[in-house]
Amino acid sequence: MNINYSMTPTPKEKEEIIHNDAEAEYQLVYSNVLPISRNYCHSKCVIGGGYYRVYISVVMVLVPTIFHWIASVRWLIVDYNIAWFIPPLFFFCTIVLLDIFTTNANPGIIPRKIRMIGITPQRCKTCDENVQLQNAEYVTRKYCVTCLIVRPLRSSHCSYCNNCVDKFDHHCPWLGNCVGRRNYRSYFFLLFWSVMYLAYIMVCSLAGLLVPIEKPWSWKAFLKSWKSHYFLEPFIFLYCFVCFGLIGYLFTRHVIQISFGQTTNEKRKKLRAYDMGFIKNWTDFLFSPIPPPFPLLRSKPKKTKQAKMIQEYMPLQIELQTPPNGIDVKIEK
Repeated sequence: MNINYSMTPTPKEKEEIIHNDAEAEYQLVYSNVLPISRNYCHSKCVIGGGYYRVYISVVMVLVPTIFHWIASVRWLIVDYNIAWFIPPLFFFCTIVLLDIFTTNANPGIIPRKIRMIGITPQRCKTCDENVQLQNAEYVTRKYCVTCLIVRPLRSSHCSYCNNCVDKFDHHCPWLGNCVGRRNYRSYFFLLFWSVMYLAYIMVCSLAGLLVPIEKPWSWKAFLKSWKSHYFLEPFIFLYCFVCFGLIGYLFTRHVIQISFGQTTNEKRKKLRAYDMGFIKNWTDFLFSPIPPPFPLLRSKPKKTKQAKMIQEYMPLQIELQTPPNGIDVKIEK
């Protein structure tokens, strides 16, 4: 059936467009400013903005690991026990797996509201809401002008990924993804195991420098010991020492924030409305179940003539509400 796009379509033509062009639904869901992130695996996995930096972070872990195996692990296996290859292998595999999971996990992206052509702003809910918590404190649920929703509590809009994220902590440039409710725990343990691994490499590097030196100690004995380890131990120690200071500072910050029931975003705003006490904060962080992801549609819809016609002649009204246990989307024609 040929459709004349210069004329108003008949009801039969509209129905045919809807059934024949599923991309029109995707076009309706997102605004003109599309999110940078892409989702797959039924919205469980997300690739955020600056994804290429993940490879840089993996290389930063891989390089000291290779040098550590060449210099320290080789010496420990030959002179002591072959079982010394297990700790560095365990640390490295754990960090890489946590890195991959945190990078690709959906942090809790909240679906956008449909931007409708011809709908006046008076029919859209655009005002902020004040909510009273159980501890009698008032917090504000702000309206997002990009996603066209009143954001749930503790959520914020990420300017890098252009999405609203539930319990938004921050956007990690080294992971290329946001850190939110669904991947904050894995991010925290990624920092923890990275600090432990760096400390382990530094101890092994010092042992590899000092233990093989023949007594009495002298510069000649030092150089002889370093030469047997290809002069790599001092550089490995310095590199890991710098990384240990930076990542250790970041890890300590998050330990303090979890203890006070804060996220990095709330720390910047000096907001402490969600503090439940030291024990409850840590219990909630460690043992609370990870909620399922909100259903998201394709990030880059195709702009077709059918989609444009549906936008003009068949607007949908979507109402986004936030009940205590999640988000309900109500669609009305």
